[in-house]
Amino acid sequence: MAVDTVQQPEPCGGPDLHFPTLNRAVPEHNPVKRADDVERDNQDAGTTDIPTASQDAADNQSTMDSSLRGGASETADVSERLLVTSPQNSVPPRITDSRSHVQAHYRQPVELPCAAQGFPLPSYIWFRSHGGSSSPVALGERIRQVGGSLFLRSAHIEDSGRYMCVVNNTVGAERASTSLLVTTPLSAYISPQQQTVDVGRAAQLNCTTEGHPQLAVSWLKDGHPLTTSSRVRLVAPQILRIEHVERSDKGMYQCVVSNNDETAQGTAELRLGDVAPVLVATFAGGTLRPGAAWSAQCEAAGSPLPTLSWQRDGAPLSSDEQRLQVGFCAA
Repeated sequence: MAVDTVQQPEPCGGPDLHFPTLNRAVPEHNPVKRADDVERDNQDAGTTDIPTASQDAADNQSTMDSSLRGGASETADVSERLLVTSPQNSVPPRITDSRSHVQAHYRQPVELPCAAQGFPLPSYIWFRSHGGSSSPVALGERIRQVGGSLFLRSAHIEDSGRYMCVVNNTVGAERASTSLLVTTPLSAYISPQQQTVDVGRAAQLNCTTEGHPQLAVSWLKDGHPLTTSSRVRLVAPQILRIEHVERSDKGMYQCVVSNNDETAQGTAELRLGDVAPVLVATFAGGTLRPGAAWSAQCEAAGSPLPTLSWQRDGAPLSSDEQRLQVGFCAA
């Protein structure tokens, strides 16, 4: 604070009368101006001065002490003023809020945010990319622009894609890109769900998948990844074909579709039809001494389950002989 001293002039009545010296506290940072001067300055600078309410008597008062005979003191209020000014220079727009990726569920509302600062106030326009070109977003009842943000009241699969928010004013422009992904639940179904195929014939399984997005389709057999070959092959990601069906091909097949958020699968069973009997295990002949024991094993496979019979020298072998025991352990 600076203090200036005002010396009262000597009156005309003579030197016998004495006047006090007045000390006045004046803020150094706030020189005193007349009200009309302040109003004129404000008009020239394009500013608005707003009187502020007193917070504390000690902060908003200046005390003028008078060394009068009675020792009395007087207090004068000094009001402080807040000056609010508009930008004097233009400012190019700067985007302060946007999203690079937005994901929404099918038929649910979604917002693509875009907000910016600048002077003069910037304007907004949204574009959508189509291959190598882009065009303004067609606004309507379902797609609205509120401020700088784009609102979709009900998201559709075809709304997925890349959008661009362009902000500009008289001194510049800025843009931000947003990728929108609209998802639907995944599902998978194999047809036929159950089929019976004779050994040596061909079989085909067709998998129908739905949902968005579908990032991968894979096949399993009995819960394990399917091994493909020249005989077992994928004609397309969703079509499995088996040439010359073998016994090992029977079982459960699964088609699995997946994306980053979920998986779904369809299941089908492959059964074997009639299969001609096949000997899968036989025995070799031998030379024995009289009275020695000997055994032979024969195993067969087929569908329906084959029956076994024994012959000796072309004649049926009877199990009635005490020395012979015939048992069946083949299936």
